[in-house]
Amino acid sequence: MKFYRWLTAFSFGAALALPILIPVAGAAETAQMKVIVGTSYPNVDVMPIYISRELGYFRDEKVSVDLISLATGDKIVFALLGGSINVARYTPDWIIRAVEKGGAKLKIVLAGSNNLVFSLITANEIKSYADLKGKRIGVSTIAAADSTLIQKMLAAHGLGKADYSLIQSGSSPERAAALRAGSLSATLLTPPVDQKVLDDGGYRRLDLSTNVVKRYAWGGEAVREDWATSNKPALLAYMRSWIRANRWLHDPANKDDAIHILARETKIDAATAKLWYEVYFGPDALPVAKDGKLDPVGYQALLDDMTNQGQIGPPAPTPEKYLDTSYWEEAIKSLN
Repeated sequence: MKFYRWLTAFSFGAALALPILIPVAGAAETAQMKVIVGTSYPNVDVMPIYISRELGYFRDEKVSVDLISLATGDKIVFALLGGSINVARYTPDWIIRAVEKGGAKLKIVLAGSNNLVFSLITANEIKSYADLKGKRIGVSTIAAADSTLIQKMLAAHGLGKADYSLIQSGSSPERAAALRAGSLSATLLTPPVDQKVLDDGGYRRLDLSTNVVKRYAWGGEAVREDWATSNKPALLAYMRSWIRANRWLHDPANKDDAIHILARETKIDAATAKLWYEVYFGPDALPVAKDGKLDPVGYQALLDDMTNQGQIGPPAPTPEKYLDTSYWEEAIKSLN
């Protein structure tokens, strides 16, 4: 079929990837429903799943949830299309490309972060943006959202596309390895990978992406339309658990417990976990929809960027083509 031909050509061997299955159900053996979620690797964006397991929200909903780490967007989308996962939690640009280039019947149903949170990590000798002129900068793929983001950050500080080289380098852990090996001078890294690199010594955080881009669709959760229709009770159970967990995370009374769980699940130290708790959930955290509501403004910003880069369109499509808010609306109504 068309979308398989497109994704197979784009995936660079994604079908050969061996998924890491992480049981995060927290549900009884007799659970009536099951949902398999695919993501990149353990990170702060997956906290609603960790919390739902820890506090028994999945058990309350009688849904069993497994989490599969698949590293990169091509592998995650390939798994979603192939049916080995039911929900893809990753950057929405991959879902949009699958729809536009491959005709895939996918919908984004739940927001993750409505902001990009990346650290621009550089070797210590890079002391300013000007020092990046002529340097090699790592991105996941040339077409991915982090590539668009770093270009925005560099442009905001006077560097044009001819002033640096973007190098396709894989996921955040893979880019971190390339930075350590000296093949890159800089790259954008997500938590907790960024802090681990800083802790190694020899590197600096030159900037945060949120200093340049304030509102942008990031970290959505997508489903196949046919699966969602056939498994609506399971999807709603998963989404209700996710929403309850996200509300819990934004309650200041739960800060210490949340930091402990974040540190344990992502294998980072408590100080780093505290830093990223504050970035995502603290009183001065980035403005995000606490209930996972999809942000049309942030999606339009993403779609405009993808159109300007020639990935889709023109003209730039509207977010409604890729979003289905009906499941979220039903989940919220049944909770409230």
